[in-house]
Amino acid sequence: MSGVLRSAGIRALRQATQQPTLMRQTGQGARGFAADPHGPPKVNAWEAPTDPGSWKGEHVVFAVLAGWVVVIKGSMTALGK
Repeated sequence: MSGVLRSAGIRALRQATQQPTLMRQTGQGARGFAADPHGPPKVNAWEAPTDPGSWKGEHVVFAVLAGWVVVIKGSMTALGK
């Protein structure tokens, strides 16, 4: 009985150590970017500043946050705070 449990444990350990290697080789376990691989390529905001639709997602976030900063600071200045 203990031999069966030990072989099952060894088999489970072997599978657990081999699975991440297989996932890394196929690319399924790798962290990817959110861009669609079959869609148009995303570019940096400074490469196409007049086309926000082609910007990378993180650059859109930065632009939106900067816009909120401008709105909040402008309203605080206008209200005299």
